[in-house]
This record gives sequence, C-alpha cells and structure tokens, in this order.
Amino acid sequence: PLQKCRECPLFHEKICQKVIKIKQSSDIRKFNHPARGTKAWEKLYAKRSAVERVNGYLKEHMKLNDTTHYQSEIVQVELLLIQLAYNLKNFAAQRLSQEKYRKELVA
Repeated sequence: PLQKCRECPLFHEKICQKVIKIKQSSDIRKFNHPARGTKAWEKLYAKRSAVERVNGYLKEHMKLNDTTHYQSEIVQVELLLIQLAYNLKNFAAQRLSQEKYRKELVA
C-alpha cells in the first residue's frame, strides 16, 4: 500500500483514510474475527477473560501447573478432579451466602 499512497497528498499529513482490505488468512493472529472494537468482539473477549481468570486461579491456588503424571489419561482425570473441587467450592460459597442473606432478611 505504501507505493500507492506515496502520491496521495494526505499521506504526508498523516491523515490518510484509505481502507485497505486484507484477507484474514494472511495472518490469523493479527487479523482476528470478529474484528476488534465491535460488539461481538467485546462479548467474546468478556467470556475469554472470565475463563482466563478461572484458569489463573486454578494454576496458582490448586497446583494445576504441577502435574506429576506422564500418562495423558491420568492428567485428564486429575484436571477434572481439580475442576470439580473448584466448582464445588464455589457452589458451597454461593449457598452459604444465600442462607446468610435470607437470615438477614428475616431478622
């Protein structure tokens, strides 16, 4: 694109508004779908950030990085047990907070 833009008077003023279409397949990591800044991208990013938060928690607090097994089946079982423990812990915390909230409403 620089060869085509050199004759453009807006190129030297840094206000060029030419749209250059690039195929996503040329660099999938750079040109993602949906495009950054769109509502669909924000929705997808919110989901991903929530998942990454949980993964970070599991790695840090439940030793997800420290697997000592070499067979994939055993590692998968360990991962599922760690996820189950995480979900049970969150479920129990939610139930306890709901009970506490109900007791405060009655009192």
